[in-house]
Amino acid sequence: MSAPRGHPITDAEAAQIASMRSAVGPLPEGTAEQVAHDFFFCRFLRGYGHDEKAATRAFCDMIQYRAESGVDAVRKELLAV
Repeated sequence: MSAPRGHPITDAEAAQIASMRSAVGPLPEGTAEQVAHDFFFCRFLRGYGHDEKAATRAFCDMIQYRAESGVDAVRKELLAV
């Protein structure tokens, strides 16, 4: 998956994203597809100064919050309107 134009993912970031994906494992059923996109992972990576451990921990926390709060189910309902 490539990033939107103007925001290229570097080769180094791509390697870190692959490592993050491996650490995160499969996303919960029903997780919004944009969350699984490389650019979404890259936002966390850049936001945490390319600290892969911190970015992965924050990404996992976000996934847990979305699952516990039903964010993706609400999003799906809203998009169906």
